[in-house]
Amino acid sequence: MSMNLLCGSGPSIDDIRNVCEALKSTRVDYVEAFASGEDGPFARQELAQLQSVIMAFDAVIDETDRSSA
Repeated sequence: MSMNLLCGSGPSIDDIRNVCEALKSTRVDYVEAFASGEDGPFARQELAQLQSVIMAFDAVIDETDRSSA
């Protein structure tokens, strides 16, 4: 966690990237669980919500990269 978060000035783009990468790793775990037969409406809903959050973070990262280019 960066000092930005600890000092209350909001997350840096690096913080957002780190969280996004962690969520993508979690998504891989979910997909592997589905492949091994763990499935159900709750799990599908969780994966859909996780994907939505990842897409939102990716959009923020992409916009920041475009703005700084």
